[in-house]
Amino acid sequence: QGGSRILEFNETGVVVERGGAVETMECDDVVIALGLKSENQLARTLQQADPMNVYVIGDADHVNNIRYATRTAYDAVLTMESRFL
Repeated sequence: QGGSRILEFNETGVVVERGGAVETMECDDVVIALGLKSENQLARTLQQADPMNVYVIGDADHVNNIRYATRTAYDAVLTMESRFL
Protein backbone atom coordinates (compact mmCIF):
# COMPACT_ATOMS: atom_id res chain seq x y z
CA GLN A 1 0.00 0.00 0.00
CA GLY A 2 1.19 3.51 -0.73
CA GLY A 3 2.91 5.19 2.19
CA SER A 4 3.62 1.92 3.97
CA ARG A 5 7.05 0.87 5.18
CA ILE A 6 8.07 -2.78 5.59
CA LEU A 7 9.57 -3.37 9.02
CA GLU A 8 9.84 -7.15 9.17
CA PHE A 9 8.93 -10.48 7.59
CA ASN A 10 8.04 -13.19 10.10
CA GLU A 11 6.20 -16.51 10.41
CA THR A 12 2.84 -14.72 10.51
CA GLY A 13 3.32 -12.36 7.59
CA VAL A 14 4.68 -8.85 7.08
CA VAL A 15 4.96 -6.15 9.75
CA VAL A 16 4.38 -2.70 8.25
CA GLU A 17 4.21 0.85 9.47
CA ARG A 18 1.42 2.86 7.89
CA GLY A 19 0.29 6.29 8.98
CA GLY A 20 2.32 6.02 12.21
CA ALA A 21 0.66 2.72 13.21
CA VAL A 22 2.43 -0.64 13.15
CA GLU A 23 0.43 -3.66 12.02
CA THR A 24 1.01 -7.23 10.90
CA MET A 25 -0.48 -8.22 7.57
CA GLU A 26 -1.03 -11.98 7.80
CA CYS A 27 -0.02 -13.88 4.67
CA ASP A 28 1.72 -16.95 3.31
CA ASP A 29 3.34 -15.26 0.29
CA VAL A 30 4.43 -11.69 -0.37
CA VAL A 31 4.77 -9.85 -3.68
CA ILE A 32 6.74 -6.62 -3.36
CA ALA A 33 6.50 -3.93 -6.04
CA LEU A 34 8.64 -0.95 -5.05
CA GLY A 35 10.42 1.91 -6.71
CA LEU A 36 10.95 3.06 -10.26
CA LYS A 37 14.24 1.37 -11.15
CA SER A 38 15.85 -2.03 -10.80
CA GLU A 39 17.40 -2.41 -7.35
CA ASN A 40 17.91 -5.92 -6.02
CA GLN A 41 19.52 -5.53 -2.58
CA LEU A 42 16.37 -6.63 -0.74
CA ALA A 43 16.03 -9.68 -3.00
CA ARG A 44 19.68 -10.64 -2.42
CA THR A 45 19.23 -10.33 1.35
CA LEU A 46 16.02 -12.38 1.35
CA GLN A 47 17.52 -15.03 -0.96
CA GLN A 48 20.36 -15.57 1.51
CA ALA A 49 17.79 -16.33 4.21
CA ASP A 50 15.41 -18.43 2.07
CA PRO A 51 16.70 -19.08 -1.47
CA MET A 52 13.86 -21.42 -2.45
CA ASN A 53 11.09 -18.91 -1.74
CA VAL A 54 12.28 -15.60 -3.20
CA TYR A 55 11.38 -14.72 -6.78
CA VAL A 56 12.72 -11.64 -8.56
CA ILE A 57 10.33 -10.58 -11.30
CA GLY A 58 9.80 -7.84 -13.86
CA ASP A 59 12.12 -4.85 -13.86
CA ALA A 60 13.67 -5.98 -10.58
CA ASP A 61 15.20 -8.83 -12.58
CA HIS A 62 16.11 -6.62 -15.53
CA VAL A 63 14.44 -3.71 -17.26
CA ASN A 64 11.99 -4.86 -19.90
CA ASN A 65 8.35 -4.28 -20.84
CA ILE A 66 5.00 -4.90 -19.10
CA ARG A 67 4.58 -8.23 -20.90
CA TYR A 68 7.85 -9.46 -19.34
CA ALA A 69 6.82 -8.19 -15.89
CA THR A 70 3.42 -9.88 -16.13
CA ARG A 71 4.88 -13.14 -17.41
CA THR A 72 7.56 -13.38 -14.72
CA ALA A 73 4.93 -12.63 -12.05
CA TYR A 74 2.66 -15.32 -13.50
CA ASP A 75 5.51 -17.84 -13.54
CA ALA A 76 6.38 -17.03 -9.93
CA VAL A 77 2.78 -17.56 -8.82
CA LEU A 78 2.63 -20.91 -10.62
CA THR A 79 5.82 -21.96 -8.89
CA MET A 80 4.43 -20.90 -5.51
CA GLU A 81 1.16 -22.73 -6.14
CA SER A 82 2.96 -25.93 -7.14
CA ARG A 83 4.48 -26.10 -3.65
CA PHE A 84 0.99 -26.72 -2.24
CA LEU A 85 -0.29 -29.28 -4.73
